[in-house]
Amino acid sequence: MNMTVLARLLTLSIRLLASGGSKLLIMLLVTTPGAFAQGHFKNYFEKKFPQDTVDIHSGMFTTYTHSDKYYWEIPVKLFGADILVTKTALKAAAQAERPTDGLYGFANDMVEEGVIRFVKSGNRIDCLEVFNGISNTPKDSELTSLYRQKNNSGRYLSIPILEEKPEAVLIDVSNLLNQETLFTGLALRHGRDFNISICHPEFSSILEIGSNREDILFIRSQRAYEPSRIPSEIPNAMNVRELTMWQIGTALTLLPRTPLSFRKWDPRVEYFSNTYQKCDNNIYTTTIKVAKRWRLEPRPEDFERYEAGELVVPIKPIIFYVDRQTPEYLRQAFIEAVDSWQKAFEQAGFKNAIKGEMMPAHKSDPEFSIDDPRISIISYNVSPRMNARGGIITDPRSGEILSGRVSIFHSFLDLIQQWYYCQCAQVDPRIHEEIIPDTLLARIAKFVVTHEVGHSLGLCHNFIGSSAYTVEQLRTPDFVAKYGTTPSIMDYTRFNYIAQPEDKMDSKLLSPNVGIYDCFAIEWGYRYYRHHANSDSLLKEWVTQQQEQRELRFANNSGIDPEVQSEDLSNDLLAANALGIENLKYMKSNEPLWRSGEWANRQIWINRQSWMEIQYNNFLTQAILYIGGINTLTQQPIPIRKQLDAIEFINKYAFSSPEWLFGNHRRTSSFYQEIIRSLIQRCEYVQNSSERYPNNTISIKEYITVLHQTIFDRHQTDRSREILQEVFCKSVLDAMKNSDSQYMKMLWRCELENILDEARQKHFNPQHGQRITDYIKFCMGK
Repeated sequence: MNMTVLARLLTLSIRLLASGGSKLLIMLLVTTPGAFAQGHFKNYFEKKFPQDTVDIHSGMFTTYTHSDKYYWEIPVKLFGADILVTKTALKAAAQAERPTDGLYGFANDMVEEGVIRFVKSGNRIDCLEVFNGISNTPKDSELTSLYRQKNNSGRYLSIPILEEKPEAVLIDVSNLLNQETLFTGLALRHGRDFNISICHPEFSSILEIGSNREDILFIRSQRAYEPSRIPSEIPNAMNVRELTMWQIGTALTLLPRTPLSFRKWDPRVEYFSNTYQKCDNNIYTTTIKVAKRWRLEPRPEDFERYEAGELVVPIKPIIFYVDRQTPEYLRQAFIEAVDSWQKAFEQAGFKNAIKGEMMPAHKSDPEFSIDDPRISIISYNVSPRMNARGGIITDPRSGEILSGRVSIFHSFLDLIQQWYYCQCAQVDPRIHEEIIPDTLLARIAKFVVTHEVGHSLGLCHNFIGSSAYTVEQLRTPDFVAKYGTTPSIMDYTRFNYIAQPEDKMDSKLLSPNVGIYDCFAIEWGYRYYRHHANSDSLLKEWVTQQQEQRELRFANNSGIDPEVQSEDLSNDLLAANALGIENLKYMKSNEPLWRSGEWANRQIWINRQSWMEIQYNNFLTQAILYIGGINTLTQQPIPIRKQLDAIEFINKYAFSSPEWLFGNHRRTSSFYQEIIRSLIQRCEYVQNSSERYPNNTISIKEYITVLHQTIFDRHQTDRSREILQEVFCKSVLDAMKNSDSQYMKMLWRCELENILDEARQKHFNPQHGQRITDYIKFCMGK
């Protein structure tokens, strides 16, 4: 709207007021010079409210407001159009407690509600919720189209038409917006996630409605909710249910007329996915799994250059905006985390396809709204939750990713400091300090954000990535500088704990980064095919060829393969973790030199001790996975020698006086209980493996025998070993009692009889042997 038109409108308004007549004063909500509210139903409101003011708000639907009454002018051209409904917490309530995962309920959190259509039915407008489980491909059969017509939507509500014109219809949506509905409420479908329940309308209201674009409408409201759970720490909590106040932004977004073409999901390059059903051959049984991905396409004039291998700029690059609540020292690291994916998109043929930017200053960019589901944001949330999350908003019809929503929780900074200390203190003296430099913290935070952005690009965790490289390679700076610490940052990889002081590894090389698998996966998801008909077969053949390269393989963490687990590193886990444990011993022995002795910093070292114990346990439990393990790539059991090596590893690094870390026998006993429990739980895996591969793996009898020989080693007679043996006896008794297998009960009973027999033969210290004998006999009722 130019200034001349605005001046004429203001003049007209003044004349109307001065006339004192019964004409209606229509006020336009002009948010920007481009506002376009026209209003085809002014005459209707002149008659209905002759003495009152009615505001007109522009947007996808022109909205008329009068007091607490709201009316939508729905253009005829939008009848049957697909509209995505999303909700965003513009301002979130502070909560003493959150749901178990604690990942939702913060400002900038966005959730999908689904797709709706407005359809004219006689003298009413039906709002339909669209069922998107049916394929939208061009080759759909006639039966698919028929099924969609009859079954793909449910009527959410039906509203009478107040007045109708060739261009549009007018409906009253007051009840729709003033009550807890799909268009305003957050508790109906997301109450558990946000810890809210009953809405109190007397404290709720519409704050703003409209937009300056014809493809979206924003409805911003204040809502008052009771919490779904009462904080446990509040005295007399049964009588306390204080209201929580929220500002919620609902966006109605017009989806593209043509959905993104499907890319069939491939388990060898796993993306998040949607599953659709097809009606083929008159039978409603066929399903198709589709990867969730962004719409990244060359400009039409660049098609030939793109297909010739030249890098081109996509029509719509991916932009992630960094929350201005992010501390200053972290902002550039977060931007660089986004930019680090650029090389992956270059492999897919695009340059400048993704970038990070700071969120625009308040109202400096009228096109920017955090409740717009097409805008990607990296939010910084103040929370005790030590985590981060990479979410996506999608078009349910096709799996097209419309935006990414990355949430970084403040306390994750403490988490990554602990990881870095436990894994890199042997090579980076800066982490010896009680307060580490901001520059270091920003650098190690970058990889977490990079990982979460990967999720927002559609990528799933690839737990096999970190086991691709050898220990020697990961100790070689030139190799790490070229290939990184892992082929995939989408693994649960932390830092390079294999690096040793003599390796002279630059600290910049200790963190993971976007690797060759990640580039391969992005190319699979985003390589553009102008002619889509044969793209799936081309991609399938291409992936098959690439699978010959170990670094380009994908695997989920199944709990049976020692090379496919979280927080591991290298293709020789036992050698790598031996170095990791030696690092912990180095840290523990030098801790007195690093501590300042100031009382205020005492908690820092208490926390570091706790995390060293967690890291130590991780090193050991990772090794235990070899026992009864299966290689997921070859579908063969882990070699017997490797399983026995794992037991010897546990004997050397867990069973041989771990007081260097725990300090006393009481805490050592608790530690042994966890390790023995894990070893006994592996019996199920050993038995399953031996039944499936009877000639290629250890049997359950052999496993129990090796455990016995290891734990009751006559050359180990210190008090720590006695505690281990006592814990083992108790654990075997528990296993015998709780097992559902009569065969296992028999094996455990035989093991206990064997221990009693050795005690009678005085293989143990007399007092220790008597304690074991008395306890076993008492529990067995002898």
